[in-house]
Amino acid sequence: MKEDVIKWINLAKEDLEVAKKNLKEGYYRHACFWAHSSAEKFLKAFLLSKNKELIKTHDLEFLANECSKLDESFSELLDKINISYLNPYSIETRYPLRETSFSFEEAKEAIEIAEKVKEFV
Repeated sequence: MKEDVIKWINLAKEDLEVAKKNLKEGYYRHACFWAHSSAEKFLKAFLLSKNKELIKTHDLEFLANECSKLDESFSELLDKINISYLNPYSIETRYPLRETSFSFEEAKEAIEIAEKVKEFV
C-alpha cells in the first residue's frame, strides 16, 4: 500500500479513537467532530489508494459518491448508513452555531457511522 494512503488510514484510526475517548469523557461535541474527521480521512484514503487526487472537501456524501464511482460496492455502504448525518459536524462543532448542546446519543451515532466507514474501507 502506498505510504500516503497508510498515513491517511492511521490518522483516521487515531481520530476515531479520540472520538471514542471524548464520548466516554462527556465531550459530545468533540466526539462528533472527530467522528466526522475519521470518516472523511477513511474515504480520502480509499480515493488515494485508487490513484485519485486529494479532493479538498468535508462533504462525506460527495466523497462516498466519488468512491462508488470507483467501486460500486460503496453503494451498499450508502444504503446501510446515513453518511450525511455526519456532514454538519465539520462546521457545527467548531463554531457556536447551535442553540442546543450535543447529546450522548448524537455522538454515539456519529461514532457508529465512522466505525462502519472504517470497516468498509
